[in-house]
Amino acid sequence: MLIRKSEARDFQAILAIINDAACVYRGLIPVDRWREPYMPADELANEIASGVVFWVAEHEELVSAVMGIQDKGDVSLVRHAYVAPAAQRSGIGTMLLRHVEGLTDKPILIGTCPLRHGRSSSIVETDSAWSRKRKRTACSGHTGQFLRGRSRRRLYLPIAGR
Repeated sequence: MLIRKSEARDFQAILAIINDAACVYRGLIPVDRWREPYMPADELANEIASGVVFWVAEHEELVSAVMGIQDKGDVSLVRHAYVAPAAQRSGIGTMLLRHVEGLTDKPILIGTCPLRHGRSSSIVETDSAWSRKRKRTACSGHTGQFLRGRSRRRLYLPIAGR
């Protein structure tokens, strides 16, 4: 597994992974927030232009996961964390998240996707017990408060409507 900063040549792979992985949440994401494609190419280009730096996880020279990080002054935001459906639940999301977390000493805010029934879900899918516990906590309605994990402080916030 190779984790590296994305390059311009990765744009289409990043876009495909985001849209393929988001399909898992079709029917769970409120209808007023779902669209096809989930992220159009111009929106991804705008995210990159606004300072989201994408990192990719490669396996056998294929991009299998993406995650963005954005410096916002006092904090860093983890943005657009997706794992290709065929690679989900293999630990790639956890590896990528840990790598991205290591890029900053600032508190990290991780947006969550609002789902129906008032719950939230992180898009990152992993098989790590540490991450499942963290994800369950975020999904149980405790978003908006700092959750402690490892030595880092994280805040899970619902993402506002698009």
